[in-house]
Amino acid sequence: MKKTETIKLIKGKFSPGDAKEILITLITHKINFHQMKNFSLEERFGKPEKRSEKRITELKKSRDRAREIIDAAIENGYSLHIDSSIKIKLEK
Repeated sequence: MKKTETIKLIKGKFSPGDAKEILITLITHKINFHQMKNFSLEERFGKPEKRSEKRITELKKSRDRAREIIDAAIENGYSLHIDSSIKIKLEK
């Protein structure tokens, strides 16, 4: 097994509606993951998890930006080409 692997997550040309469904759903799931993690840690230890709070803010900005791009595509009659990979690195 290699120490670094790349997995194709999204690849192709999409209508704005499909792109919106794919991207907004993916980002929203990541936000929900961090919100649940943060909630769990706050319940158990009485304080929020700073890394998750920061990541939630970043993801919300990314979601807003994705919506802006998709809205512009709709207004101008464009489709969207999305190419997204996940890089996984094994570390000790």
